[in-house]
This record gives sequence, C-alpha cells and structure tokens, in this order.
Amino acid sequence: MKKGILSVVMMLMALAIGFVSCEKEPVLESGNIVLYLSELEAQPEGEALRFNYSITTPVDGVELEVECEAEWVEINAVTASFIDIKVLKNDSGEDRSTELKLSYGKEAKSLKLKQKAWLAPLSLVVDSVDATSVTFSVSALDEETTWIGQIVDKVWYDQMSEEDVFSEDMRYYYAMAEEAGVSLEEYLPNILSKGSHSGLRMKGLDPEWEYVVYIYGMTATGEKTTSIYAKSFKTEAPYQGNDVTFDFNITVNRAIAHIEITPSHEGVAYYNNLITRQDFEELYGEDISVAADAVIADMIEDYAAWDYTLAETFEYNTDYLSTSYEFEGMANTEYIAFAFKWNEECERLSEVSYEEFKVGSIPASENQLSMEISNITQTTFYVKVNATNNDPYAMFAIPSREIGKLRDDNEIFSYILNNYGTSFLYNYIFEGSIEGTFSGLEADTEYAVLLFGYEAGTLTTKIVRKVITTAKAGDIEACQYDIVISEVDDREARVSITPSDYSIWYYWNVFEKSMSEQEIKDYILDTYNRAYYGDYWEFSYYELAQGKVSSRLSQLKPDTEYHIVIIPMNPEEFEYVGSMRTGGEFRTEQAVIADIKITAGFNAYYNGDEVSALEPDYLSNYQGCVILPITVEIEGDCSGYLFTIFTYQEGLEDPEQYSDDILIDNLYQVGAYWSPAYFRGMWDVEMMIAAVAFDHDDNPSPVYRERFICTREGAGDAQEFVDYYMGRTSATRSVVIDQELKPQSAPERPMPVVERVHSRGMHFAKQ
Repeated sequence: MKKGILSVVMMLMALAIGFVSCEKEPVLESGNIVLYLSELEAQPEGEALRFNYSITTPVDGVELEVECEAEWVEINAVTASFIDIKVLKNDSGEDRSTELKLSYGKEAKSLKLKQKAWLAPLSLVVDSVDATSVTFSVSALDEETTWIGQIVDKVWYDQMSEEDVFSEDMRYYYAMAEEAGVSLEEYLPNILSKGSHSGLRMKGLDPEWEYVVYIYGMTATGEKTTSIYAKSFKTEAPYQGNDVTFDFNITVNRAIAHIEITPSHEGVAYYNNLITRQDFEELYGEDISVAADAVIADMIEDYAAWDYTLAETFEYNTDYLSTSYEFEGMANTEYIAFAFKWNEECERLSEVSYEEFKVGSIPASENQLSMEISNITQTTFYVKVNATNNDPYAMFAIPSREIGKLRDDNEIFSYILNNYGTSFLYNYIFEGSIEGTFSGLEADTEYAVLLFGYEAGTLTTKIVRKVITTAKAGDIEACQYDIVISEVDDREARVSITPSDYSIWYYWNVFEKSMSEQEIKDYILDTYNRAYYGDYWEFSYYELAQGKVSSRLSQLKPDTEYHIVIIPMNPEEFEYVGSMRTGGEFRTEQAVIADIKITAGFNAYYNGDEVSALEPDYLSNYQGCVILPITVEIEGDCSGYLFTIFTYQEGLEDPEQYSDDILIDNLYQVGAYWSPAYFRGMWDVEMMIAAVAFDHDDNPSPVYRERFICTREGAGDAQEFVDYYMGRTSATRSVVIDQELKPQSAPERPMPVVERVHSRGMHFAKQ
C-alpha cells in the first residue's frame, strides 16, 4: 500500500519537474555569451567605443540585454554581433571605472570599463579679489605650453562665443603689432606666457564690477592650441571708512621729483596735489587741513569759471589706485605733497597725509651752445643748434625791441621770467643738437633769437643772441604755391604745399577735378556753418594754413582724378582774399579688393514700446522704434570692419547705381565697428544693412548688402531683450553700448580725409 502511494507521489513529482523543465527549456539550452575582451578603456576626453561578442547557442525570440549604472556611459546600439557605447569626458578629476552587464536569457556576463581622469592642458584658479585687483594662478600640464590671457567685462564676455572672443583678441593683437611697427609673429612672443604661474595680479579694476579672466593656449604664430578656460569674479566694494592714509615715496634728481602715492585702501576716491612751503606758511598758517580745503575751494571756483560741474570737477581730479608722476620744480624751493579721501561733492573725508621735499640748487652747465639760422621767410626761419651735452636748454624768438637795451644776461633772463613766465619756457626746452623750422612769426619784424641753458627756473649757461628780420609780406596774388603729390595708391596719397610767401593764410583741400569753383566754395561755407557752427575762430584754427604744409590724404575714391585747391582767406573773419588756385593733379589707382567675405544680420528684433513698458525707468529711450541687434560674420583674415543700416531707396542694393566706394565712404563716417551692436530701426519701412571688412593693408572687402522690413507681428519676446539689458541673462548675444545707432539716409559722396597740423603762435618743428 505504501509502495503505491510512493509511486503516485513520485509520478506527481516527476510530472511537476517535467512541466517546469518544459517551460524553461530554451533558456537552459541557450547561453555561452562569448566576449573577446576582458576590459575596455576609454580616452579621458571621452569617445565612442564598439566591441564584438557572439552567442554560441542563439534562441529565437531572445535578445541580448546590456546595462550600465554609470551616468557617464550611454548605450547607443546593440546588434547581433557588436555593441556601441559612448563614454563622456572624465572631468571629475579622478580615474573611474564601471561594469557593462550583458544578459542573454538567464546567462549573464560583465565587461569592465575604465577611464582615466581628463587633465586640461591649462587650468585657471582665482586666488583672491579685492576692490581694484584680482590675483589668479595658471597651471600647465606641459610646462612648455605657451598661453595668453585677458581680463574683460563679464557682460561682454557672456554674449560672445569662443570663436568671437578669439577673433576679437586677434584683431587687437594685430593692431598692437602694427602700432609697434612689427609683424604679429614678432609681437606675440613678447606677450605670451609659458608654463605654470602663481600669484598673477591684475590691478586697476573698477570696484563692485563683474569681470571674467580667461586664458587659452597660443603659439608664437597666433595659432590657438586649447579651448578657452575662464573664471568670473566680482570686485569688492571700496573701503567705506574714512581712516584712510597715504604713503609717499619721493625721489628728487636735480629739478625732477618722482612722486609715488599709495593709499592704505585702493579703490577709495582721493585727491592729491602739492604746494610750496612758502604758500603753506604764508597763506595757510602751516595747517595742512586748512591748506587742503583751500586748494579744493580754489579748484572748484576755477573749474566753475569754465562751466565745469561739480561732478566733472570730481571726475577729472580723482584717483582710485596707487599713482605716480614726475614734477619739475623750481630750484631752491621746498614743496609739500598731500593726499586725502574725498567724495563726489568734492568734500574732504579723511585726515590729510603729506610729505615734504626740496629741489636744491641747479649747478651751472658745461654745455657749449651755438646756432646757425637760415632760410628766413615772412613767418619762419630754419635753425640748427649745436650742443656739446644733453643738459636742457631753451631756444625761442621774441621781438628784439623788447630787450634791445638789455645787455646783461641776468637782466635778459629776469625779463623773460617776469614777462613770459616759466610755463612759456617749458614749451621751448630741448636737449642735444637739433635742427628744424621755427614758425609763427610776423612778417617784416625784427626778432631776437635766444639760446641758453635752462633748468628749474635757473639760467645755466651764457645767453646766445642773434637778431633776424623776417621778410616783407608780398602781394597775395603774386604768391606761388609749389604742390608735390607722392605715394599715390587706390585710396591714399601724400601732398606737400610750399608757398612763396609764408605770410599768407590759405584754405586748402583735395577735390575731384569735376567739381566747379562754386561747388568748392559752397562746400567750404557749408563746412564753416555745419562743422564749426559759424565759429570762425574754430574754423580758421583747424582749416587754415600758413607756410609749408605736408599731409596724408585718405578715403579717396579709386580710379578718380583729383587736384589740390588753394584759396587765400582772412584769418580773422570769413572772407576770401585771393583767387582760387589749383594744382597737383593726380589719379588714384584701381581699387584693391581684400579676399574677405563679410555678412551681417540679426536673429530677432524687438518692439521698443514693449521693452519700454517692461523697464520704463531704464529703457524708455527705445520707445517707438525697432530694436535691431546686428551681428557680423567674417571669412578671412581681417583687421576690422564697419556696418550700418540705411533707409532703403531704389537701387541702393545695386553696385552699379551705388558703388561700393560710396557705401564705404559713408561707413567710415557712421559705421559701427563692434559686433554685435544695437540699432534703432523703423516699423514697416524698407531698410538695408551694409557691411565691409578690411585686411591688414586697409584694403576693403566687397560690401555686403541686405534689404529687410520689420513688422510688429514679427517682433521677438521683449522680455528677452530686457533680461539681457538689465544683466539677468546672457541669452541674447549682443552688446549694449551707450551710443545711438539709427538708420542713415541715402548715402552721399563724402569728402576725403585730410590730416592737418593745428598751431597758432610760435612753434618749432623738429626735422
């Protein structure tokens, strides 16, 4: 009986086992995941990886599953023979690893994945910040890495892409190289840093302002070798207390005092000056606080007499950082240098810090001085001075009648000091042998040309005196003008004009030969009325010449005939006193076009009324207009660019009707030179963008032109503009510059630019 029961139980157990086996049988028979690698290693900077596998006993309906818990690994594809994964950059600072878990039915295997930490070729740390400076450190993975850096306004940096930053930097470096007269390859090695540096300090920052310090690798040829690494920071508020003191470091060498002033707290607003000890004792009762307050009061009164506001007086006379300067004192004179903290009302806030110093006696000079005078005209003479050493001396001319009866050197020197003063002498101090033209004299006048050693109010040599008489003024119509044109290219030339009578004042300029005399005189009158607002003193100072002139002409029109026009004019009132002369005809060369492509445009524009409603206190000036953030893109190596918006008129987009030269000449006058920039446009009025770029020889690219119309329906989200303007976001890539940019009327042909030398009175031009 028991045996039968056992058999039934065994049969039931067997059936149960059989049922289970039938249900799982495919899994038990499948398996054997074959991996051909035991582990994987990804590059520190991240990469896409693929590895192969196989299944020795595949089963229909069963697929391989792959899992990874690490967030830095992405499973991109699982196929019948390989697996694709993406490993992200390891910027955690530490090596890391994880497992890729593979399962096929019940069988599972794992594959180890490793990744070393990514180490930046350069790293940047801001160590400390105060009110006016930042200290930072740079670490280089390779100490041979050369790099460069800048500190810029954070608002500017936030709206720029990395490519924009690099392009702006390169334009700046090219400009600095050109200013230094060297190539970029010669300039860059002087400003590149190499390897790691700590404790780098940049001073001269504004208090309570946001900045970005950034660095990137660069070779001596200007090749960018790394990404940009940047850190933002904000300078602290200036010290609020009034217990500010100032340290003075004063060294005196003969008459020159080198004065260094260091505030105990940089960033505070302070005033500094100096007075003589004689004034300190006689005028201020030897009380430095009384002296300081009196100096402020006198300064405010003097500035007010010239219509300066109190705010302007404060601005022009305030320092915030350590400062240094050189002061040339008078011999045998004691001085007191002082400084104190003050506020925008020009009120003294701190006690006065001060330091005394003395300029001693000036010994006689061993300089042996002599001069040769030649080529005396109505208003000029040529002089050659020979000096045996580099001690300073004075050389100038005065009417001889003033000192005709004086024979003693000390009498003559006293007369000069009492009647002309040391400030006059300061304009005619020279060192070493020189030669050149002395101008600004009156015709038919006897002058005494004086030459003597001078330093700190002291006569240091004997006086050399020569008497000359300037030539008589001739008839204006008899004057001949020798005009020489040179260095002509497509847009520039040089000109020199030498009149036979140096006493004549004349207007001169370059005009297209096609212009009539009346058109030229209309232009001169228009310049007087519009550019100088009818102020003839200003007009004559800047526009009239006397004697020989030499100038550079620029912004000429290519392949165009020009000539020089000269008209004698009265220097005291608007009056032509002689007939118009022409000469120096020349033709500019064919235009040279730069191999640069520039485009300009905008991604969005904004409704000024909506913007004004959101921020009426700050943005009401945009009311009624379209706000257009214009950006430029450039292909090719350029040194700069200009762009603007014109109100469209028929044919403006056609170079046959409005040549590139006409647009370029107008862009010189009104073009924006930064990108992006905001323009104020008009609704439902067709406008046109015009843009040009220049290579390093100042040759222009073809002018980019694009027509467009702005409708209110197409305006972007005003809040985006407001948030950017108020500093709440950097999403809108544009720069807010406090300069009104608006559409220009139809472009006209402007006049070429003429370099003019402005001088009235006596003047020495060194050869």
